[in-house]
Amino acid sequence: MHAKSAIWLVALALSTLAADARAGGDTCYVIEEINVQEGYIPSTAWSDINASGDMVGNYVLDETCTPDLLTMDSPQNGAVYHAATGEIETFEPPEGYVAVAWPGINDSGVVVGPAWGSSDSGLGSVGFIYEDGVTTVLDNPVEGTTDFAATDINNAGTIVGYSWCAESWCGYHSWTVDAKGVVNAVEVEGADWVLALSIANNGTVTGIVGGTDETGLSYGAAFYLDSHGELSTYATYDEDSFYYYYADGVNSRGQVAGYYYEVDSSDWSVLSTGAFLWDGAEDMEIVEVAGYSDVAFTGISASGDISGFAESGWRGLKLSPTKCP
Repeated sequence: MHAKSAIWLVALALSTLAADARAGGDTCYVIEEINVQEGYIPSTAWSDINASGDMVGNYVLDETCTPDLLTMDSPQNGAVYHAATGEIETFEPPEGYVAVAWPGINDSGVVVGPAWGSSDSGLGSVGFIYEDGVTTVLDNPVEGTTDFAATDINNAGTIVGYSWCAESWCGYHSWTVDAKGVVNAVEVEGADWVLALSIANNGTVTGIVGGTDETGLSYGAAFYLDSHGELSTYATYDEDSFYYYYADGVNSRGQVAGYYYEVDSSDWSVLSTGAFLWDGAEDMEIVEVAGYSDVAFTGISASGDISGFAESGWRGLKLSPTKCP
């Protein structure tokens, strides 16, 4: 398999959030569509990007599968896009498991992610590490939980993720595990649950949290927890709907890339989806990418390169900052 890469738009002004934009200018990007498979339904979702521009993600093996046919039993492999060569390396889930989902990558090319078993396998979900062509299942760092997901890894080898119980609700328990195996809880004051999704090289962790009016924290808020324990959250409110904000990627400059779902409060149906950029403090910048729908940003490198996908995970995207014309 090889990458199918096309530059769709050059120097498209997307946002006014990045560093040069704060000085009064626009930020422009080169946008590439990069897919593992060719065809009408490439089914590629890039979920992280490192300093070399390498991306990691997953894809559905069945090239005829459409979003309405996708299930937890649909086989999905992992993929690494190597920017220097334009080649894509693919890898399978750990033995016995059916799918790789939402992996992360550091600057050394080490990959971590979650994998899950088929509905009749009894395997549940586990975290894994993929390094030098070898996939290894990690240990669940939280006793009393049955399932866990590793979501990202930084250059120090610290892995971030979360654990939960599949059969009976025991909450989501987020954590970091450093290279020596030391486990630390990722806690957000006022949260009923915390999903830690990304970790920067300086230790900043981002993700999504859920709270209530009683706890003073919105359900589905994005969170930004820096290495000193300083917390920022972002949420919006609407009479007829509510939002899930996934702060899915963060770099050491404090730039966050993510995506949101707007959900109908009466029946939980998804009303809209979109991508955002955030600095953990000011308002989010909702970003639209011309020519694509249902765009999600999933990772951001130190240089501002962004990984993501469009059309609900069926077309892989890479955005690279460039000088505006």
